[in-house]
Amino acid sequence: MDRLLDSAPTAQTNQIVGVATFEVVFDSAPGTAVKKIYANGRMRARLIVCVSCLDSEGREVRPAPEILESLKLIEYFGGADLGSHWSVSEKPNKYRHDMSGAGGRSRRHIGEFDDKVVRIERWVSCEQPDEKRIAAAITLPNGRLVKSNNPSA
Repeated sequence: MDRLLDSAPTAQTNQIVGVATFEVVFDSAPGTAVKKIYANGRMRARLIVCVSCLDSEGREVRPAPEILESLKLIEYFGGADLGSHWSVSEKPNKYRHDMSGAGGRSRRHIGEFDDKVVRIERWVSCEQPDEKRIAAAITLPNGRLVKSNNPSA
């Protein structure tokens, strides 16, 4: 496995000029675009952010740590912050993560076999009733903000 990771092209932070893959998906059945959680601030939904970058030679590469640290979840429409009643965590909690009747869990393995795609796990919860479509944003070394709902902008 280490040899597989070593074969992934890497680039210096200043050589990264764009994104190749940038997507937010739920940890549920493929094609699922909706996840329901109770608005109690405890139940969380798992999101996976998949991202790979382009270097100055047009090759797909793994994003540098500085780019991954800039990751932020945003509203899909408009790109605003999720709002003060939403919280984002890097870790699950001890409470439920699925609503009753939601069916079995199966992970969507985007980028699972692509060593250039980094998969970042985030957990979201909400304290009041709300509906939200969630996207992500990262900042490239040149200062350009890239959003998963419009990566070419």
